[in-house]
Amino acid sequence: MLFDKVITFDVTHVCVFLMFDSLLFTMWEAKRAFHHKAGVLTCIFLQIGPKFCLQRASQQKKYWGSKIDQARHSNEN
Repeated sequence: MLFDKVITFDVTHVCVFLMFDSLLFTMWEAKRAFHHKAGVLTCIFLQIGPKFCLQRASQQKKYWGSKIDQARHSNEN
């Protein structure tokens, strides 16, 4: 198993903390690993901590929220 622990909690969006052995497991690889889980945000929990994770969650929520709004508007026209 690649991860020691996967802890999820709800912030309006779900944040996934990954605790793993290798620093070579990058954010990109983490996103790829979880890409099939719609709406799941992947945060690497090393020294960056939950505050960073929550900031990322907030940014992602705004980004995807605007994308969803754009899609809705284009469907209405």
